[in-house]
Amino acid sequence: MFRPRASTLPETSSRINCSCLVALVSLGATLLAIGEALASERIEVAQRFLQNNQPRVVAVEGWQLRPLAELRVGYTDNVEWRSEQKTATPEATLRGSIDATREAGPHLAQIRGSHATTLYGEGSTRTASNTSLGAAITMRPSLHLQLRASIGYDAVREPSASNGIEDETGFATYARFSAYQRLPIGLSLVYDLGRYRLEVDAESGSVYYDDQVTVTGDEIPQDFRSGWEHDVRARATWSIHPSLEAFVESAIGFDRYLNDTADTDRFSIAAGGRFDPHPLLRASVQAGFAQQAFRIADQASGVVVAGELTWFMSPLVTIGLDARRDFRGNVTTSGGAFLTEPATSDRVALTADWEPVRQMLVSFRSAWAQDTTRSGNRRDTGYSLALQTRYVLTDRLEAVLELEHETGQSSVIGDVSRNRISIGVASSY
Repeated sequence: MFRPRASTLPETSSRINCSCLVALVSLGATLLAIGEALASERIEVAQRFLQNNQPRVVAVEGWQLRPLAELRVGYTDNVEWRSEQKTATPEATLRGSIDATREAGPHLAQIRGSHATTLYGEGSTRTASNTSLGAAITMRPSLHLQLRASIGYDAVREPSASNGIEDETGFATYARFSAYQRLPIGLSLVYDLGRYRLEVDAESGSVYYDDQVTVTGDEIPQDFRSGWEHDVRARATWSIHPSLEAFVESAIGFDRYLNDTADTDRFSIAAGGRFDPHPLLRASVQAGFAQQAFRIADQASGVVVAGELTWFMSPLVTIGLDARRDFRGNVTTSGGAFLTEPATSDRVALTADWEPVRQMLVSFRSAWAQDTTRSGNRRDTGYSLALQTRYVLTDRLEAVLELEHETGQSSVIGDVSRNRISIGVASSY
């Protein structure tokens, strides 16, 4: 007797559903593993590139020396940052530097030195230079305590977008590059208990600017920014979770110049936190109150905010965003006297680093800035773009290409723009 065979469709469907479920679970586990792997490699591309391509180390009597020499040639279409009568010129820069470190148990000694000279085709009056020297010693008196003392010296002569001063008739441009010398002395303390951390930094610096002459022949002493500048900053951090921490920080500062009408006192307090909204994102935000008081002018005070976001897009790409608001003083002249006026400063910067191959780093930088005086009589807006490519040819030789575009609009200075290209090589020697 013929009997119909039972249908096998339900069993087949069950097997298919089971297979799909296994596949989805497997895919989820794979994606989770990839995410964890990427998160475990959360190191900024530029930082990793520098670590992997440090200058050659030379050992001398217990010291680790990292010498470096760099030669660049380039071209700029507005070397003096002027809105009118722009000067285009080729340029050549020669820079040498050396960093030395020595460890003695938990203690570390550091010495650094560098000098760069940039020659422009317009002659010696347009020669820029930058000399920097420094020494520091780091000590660990105990497991949780770290102390650091440092001293430095900087001598800088370079072109600047604000190389001039505002007066009753407008903006008077200086005939020479801005030049100054600075001697900073710093002390810092770090007390680390794991989840709790206290950092205190103090720095005092003597700064002296060379007197200037405007393009019209007027002599302008720089005693309104030559003198002593002091800053103390303290920050307490609480690590709530490996991906979450909160902090409170406060800073005070006071500047005392040869021309005491420019003296200023600063105070700020802020609270914020650092957190990871995603395994591939790192963010920090803070908000607080800041005040800057001037001896002969009104004071600036109000809410200050800052935020940073880093996206570890892939092991080869890192993108960063930084935005902040602060206060500063704008210096003007009136009747032969120097006056300071409060100004609000807004800054936004976007960065991207890409490592297409192990020996190559491509960096993009974009920034927007705006300074507005309290009275509204002056507003300066600036925008910049920069692209830099570094390629390691050998363990001793590196090639560098840099492109820059900067533009600004000011109710006092006028519209200013500058384009620059630079190419060169750096070598450890």
